[in-house]
Amino acid sequence: MRLVFILTALLAAGCGGKERSSGGGAGGTGGSGADAGQGGTGGALPAECTLVDTITLDSTPYLMPVTPIRTDGQYVYFVGLYGALQRVPVNGGAPELLHESTAAFALSGTSAIYATYLGELGEVTGPGQSRRIAGEHKAKYMAADATSVYFSEGQTNDHGSLFSLDLDALVVSSFLERSIGVGMVEVTRDALYWSEAPTSDGAARVVRSPRESADPVVVADGVDERLRFAVDEDTLAIATSSGLSVGPATGGARSDLITDQDVRDVIIVDGQLYFSRTDACVTDPNFGNGTAVCQGKIFRVAKDGTALELVLDTQGPALSLSADARCIYWVEVDGQCHPGCSGALHAAPRNSLRN
Repeated sequence: MRLVFILTALLAAGCGGKERSSGGGAGGTGGSGADAGQGGTGGALPAECTLVDTITLDSTPYLMPVTPIRTDGQYVYFVGLYGALQRVPVNGGAPELLHESTAAFALSGTSAIYATYLGELGEVTGPGQSRRIAGEHKAKYMAADATSVYFSEGQTNDHGSLFSLDLDALVVSSFLERSIGVGMVEVTRDALYWSEAPTSDGAARVVRSPRESADPVVVADGVDERLRFAVDEDTLAIATSSGLSVGPATGGARSDLITDQDVRDVIIVDGQLYFSRTDACVTDPNFGNGTAVCQGKIFRVAKDGTALELVLDTQGPALSLSADARCIYWVEVDGQCHPGCSGALHAAPRNSLRN
């Protein structure tokens, strides 16, 4: 089955009384320690990774940063036309509409915590099973674990805000105000991480703060502004248009694992990095709008840079990665952007290697 959807400008589940997963939320949402759970809710593992070409998506050309797809081990969640938050079973099938007008979302156990374009925060566990939590918060990026959601607002270059949402008390609190734009957010057991807009020299940075108190420390600076990062308790991995680097999660010397290559996303799964990069790009000024048409590759590598393995080739660039205990999922772009780009949601076994 091929069902057509449209992704929103940045491509991209229960309610009252449901017990949350003690291991955090989404399975593979960019790789944070609390939010990259392997199978999320402990449900039945997929018999095989058959989520291939099930859904066709369109997006704008703003390919990075992207709102990530997320999995809880039973479903893959994504945002479609006009912010339609949807999920599809990991073994394929018809997608289910969870909520409309979604600007950002994160997973906590089997709940999707969402933010709408109009500033509403809510929680949804299935079709027709949603509730409003708060208003007046136009979140742009979100990350969650079993107890809390963190989100960023205000991505202008001179101001950004970070907030926390207590999922037990359902109370939103201001965490930190910054005099620079705040972007992607990730959370581990003890710390909150976020990216900040380019500084005066045109570079971006990643900042860390303990969760119990706002005490920000820059842990990586001089980074390409088009970045994605993944973090666990000891490692911070950063993907940019010029490569992939790793370093201590608390800051310090960083090592370049990949250089001079366009790395689109990275996640940390069971102590390994999975990352995607473009490959075999061809630019023909007489074809379409003249932009490059690329293929892609997905690799895995140990956090120390050893044991680099090619997992698989992709027909188009893989923009967003997620994983559960058995499968890796990605959104693959097809052709050029005019300005939207067509893409599809795919899956493959994590232990697969290209022949």
